[in-house]
Amino acid sequence: TSRACGKTILALSIIVLMLVLRKTITVLRIFGLAPILPLDNNIYIHKIVGILIFVLACLHSLAHLLNFGINIQPDPVKFLQLTYKYWEVHYGVGVPLTLYNPPMGCEVVDDCSPSSVIVPDGVNPDFAFGVETFIHQTNYNLDYVYNNGSFLCQVCDENSQPWTFAEWIFTTQPGLFGMPGGIANPTGIAILFILIIMFVCSLPFIRRRGHFEIFYFSHLLYHVYYVLLILHAPEFWKWFMPVGSLWVAERIYRIMHRSLGHGKSVIKTGVILPSKVTNLIIERPPGFNFSTGDWVFVNIPRVASSEWHPFTISSAPEVSGQFTLHIRGVGQWTNKLHELFEEEYARQERGYGRQESYYEQLTGSVRRRYQSAKKL
Repeated sequence: TSRACGKTILALSIIVLMLVLRKTITVLRIFGLAPILPLDNNIYIHKIVGILIFVLACLHSLAHLLNFGINIQPDPVKFLQLTYKYWEVHYGVGVPLTLYNPPMGCEVVDDCSPSSVIVPDGVNPDFAFGVETFIHQTNYNLDYVYNNGSFLCQVCDENSQPWTFAEWIFTTQPGLFGMPGGIANPTGIAILFILIIMFVCSLPFIRRRGHFEIFYFSHLLYHVYYVLLILHAPEFWKWFMPVGSLWVAERIYRIMHRSLGHGKSVIKTGVILPSKVTNLIIERPPGFNFSTGDWVFVNIPRVASSEWHPFTISSAPEVSGQFTLHIRGVGQWTNKLHELFEEEYARQERGYGRQESYYEQLTGSVRRRYQSAKKL
């Protein structure tokens, strides 16, 4: 159960990142792939995949905790040998047992008591066949276990004891599992807590009821999530490289695009309409083309400098020089936008001019001082 959930989480973690590659999705739409791929439903699918990751992570963690408590912590050397070929695929031939660090006062030996080398019936049932061991008749595949069933075991002196359950889960001392060895369990606990935070902070009662910033900043934990996942699952970096490279390229593109001022525009007019609808008439940036039904991501620093929200363009593509948005107040950001223009209208009705932003005030002050200095 834990491995099946784990592999599925790795695949879904790639898919959930692909669904927010906005520039890539735009390019795919330009090439006419929207009728084939669900490009317009990427955010909805992103939410569904995120929920699946959270549920599978809980099942994965529960199964692992039970496995460590029942099988690994009591006899880690025996568990490792019974599943040895699986770990050789991840760590290399002959490597897995060399990674294990026995506790102080314990050592791995080949002179084992009969009870320590009994293999449970039904181990690896997919490869089961009768094998006569020097202990008893059992079912397991000699090609799958360590050293053809000639087992090693861990022995401890009377003043020592095996690693505790807490030491296996919260520390790297045993040295097994993860990249580097021993880090899988601590990173797994950290990943689970990150997913809990992201999941809870993404629920509608937080995201749509005046706490969008909590949703936004908690979602930035996905940077930590992917770093920990690479450390947690030794093979994940191979899955991550193609999509991760594309994500990095998009981030660089966005930063350069923003620093060069591309896509930057100004709101020419804001009209307050009934039902808390705000009609924005926005100057059309150079090279900005769109088709009927297209939508744009909008960032208005006066409302929230860190938030981007998608809205459908309500004007016809043939209108030159400007485009319009009709935005209804249904959440924190949209209500704040409506209130901003209501306050601005009230100011102008009282005979005041348009309220300048802090940046406009600062640049205006610098310009006035520069002109005064020139006159001197």
